[in-house]
Amino acid sequence: MASIGAAYQRNNAFHNFQHASYSVLLMDQIISRITSSSDIMQAGFDGAPRSKGEIAKEIDAKTYSISSDPIIQFAMVFSALVHDVDHTGVSNDQLIKNGSPLASLYKRRCISEQNSVDISWWLLMKTEFEDLRSAVYSDTSEMMRFRQVLVNSVLATDIFDDKMRKHRENNWNNAFVEKVKSKRHNSIDANMKRNLQTTSIIECIMQLAVFGYRGQSFREYMKWNERLFEEAMKSFHNGSAEESPALHWYKSELHSFDNFLIPLLSRIVDSSISGGFGDSYLMQALSNRNAWKSGGEALVQDMVDRYSCRVVAIQEDTIHFT
Repeated sequence: MASIGAAYQRNNAFHNFQHASYSVLLMDQIISRITSSSDIMQAGFDGAPRSKGEIAKEIDAKTYSISSDPIIQFAMVFSALVHDVDHTGVSNDQLIKNGSPLASLYKRRCISEQNSVDISWWLLMKTEFEDLRSAVYSDTSEMMRFRQVLVNSVLATDIFDDKMRKHRENNWNNAFVEKVKSKRHNSIDANMKRNLQTTSIIECIMQLAVFGYRGQSFREYMKWNERLFEEAMKSFHNGSAEESPALHWYKSELHSFDNFLIPLLSRIVDSSISGGFGDSYLMQALSNRNAWKSGGEALVQDMVDRYSCRVVAIQEDTIHFT
């Protein structure tokens, strides 16, 4: 935890270790909810108690094997912890426009995400974490499975890459939509479909853990919304971004609700994996969306004013008069 925390850039208002910690806690909460047996029948229709094996089998089926696989669960929490390691506070698109060496290194695809995976994996492979690695996996096969979940999960947090988004969309359709007009759909066997379902669900949960602040209370949503705005404003004022985020922040937040978070939560609810908690997230997200639609423009101006006051205060602290 200390090594990962030190790998986060401290000057970021949003993409920092506090956001990572928040995502870890949310991920842990989600996993606890979906693997709970509280909504599973503890007794049969005849009143006789069901065996632990029967209950475990039903939970396993309901969670697409996540509940019975500790490697997957740990990989999901680990992914939430490391997903923004060394984030520069600048979007991938802007890194490409600025000609960043990272953009060239990662072929202009999921730049910050691939960088986070590489640094985190390098840290995990260090000699002093040999005992940790032996507790996570016992052989090469388990290590590769752990790494696969890690890579898929972290890359799923890049929601702006069109190619990756379409790839995830295609996987979801093949996994959950019964009638898909695709030649490949008929060739997918039961085992492959199950793996696709597990992968797609993990990616959705990862996105919820990272962007789930929009489905929290409106006050919590605004706290992280303003931090992200502040980071974008800082990027603009230091020349890393081309235009002020204030120009489009109101519409972009509405777009995020309508085209990402609400559809994401709807998928989670429809998959029945959430055990009911997905409905509460969805209702809160809809409430936040409506509140933002009615008052968001004024809130953006308030955020601009507060940011300006902070900048001026910092400048006054650094000016020495004689």
